[in-house]
Amino acid sequence: MLPKITKVESARHMDGEGWALGKEIIYNGDLFVTEIKDMSVEFENGVHVQYDIFVNGMLYKSLVNMPVKVEYLIED
Repeated sequence: MLPKITKVESARHMDGEGWALGKEIIYNGDLFVTEIKDMSVEFENGVHVQYDIFVNGMLYKSLVNMPVKVEYLIED
């Protein structure tokens, strides 16, 4: 069972940005968050943290090495 990311929010208090599965990103638009992937990589001397946000199946934004809050859903 792998946890599924359902929401990621910027933890920088000035941004106030957040993305959640199924959430519309443009009011009255047809762009919806379809997937959020953890693309982080651990190296011997550090960690590269990256979350990719997909909208309508295409990469919309990458959050790289920034503080975030992540919500998960554990599916059976």
